[in-house]
Amino acid sequence: MTQASIYNDIAKFALDQYGLGQEQPSFLGHSGSVTFRIKTQEEKFLLRIHQPISSTNDDVWQKPEVIESELLWLDALYHDTQLVVQKPVRNLQNSWITQVAGDEATETFYCSLLHWVEGEILQSERTLQQAHQLGVLMAQLHQHSQQWDTPQNFSRPT
Repeated sequence: MTQASIYNDIAKFALDQYGLGQEQPSFLGHSGSVTFRIKTQEEKFLLRIHQPISSTNDDVWQKPEVIESELLWLDALYHDTQLVVQKPVRNLQNSWITQVAGDEATETFYCSLLHWVEGEILQSERTLQQAHQLGVLMAQLHQHSQQWDTPQNFSRPT
């Protein structure tokens, strides 16, 4: 079984946990996570299998509490601001993270599902207007992070 087919099987199992088992995952890429686009008749989603390309023993970004904290903040940004961010989706067990067991007894894959946000890749040189817009967005993120009542179990490495 190839690595691609293993990830595809993991994606299908994870989608079942969101009530989307009938949907076909479409592979996007593999960097910090393995990513798939999911398209239903009504919506699009991004499924992430939190599995980096290179495995390091101290990859803190793949820990469930760190992933959950990212999703908590995204959800807060979605509800508290006008920023366009991916809204996390809870699975059928009302959890942000879906665990999928691997072939080996000790292997667990952590998955998350987000609503799709359309975007575009900028092809040209960056402009001063774009730099200004980026600064405004960063200021909004900073302001929210300063005012947000961070949950006690929040864990994001700095």
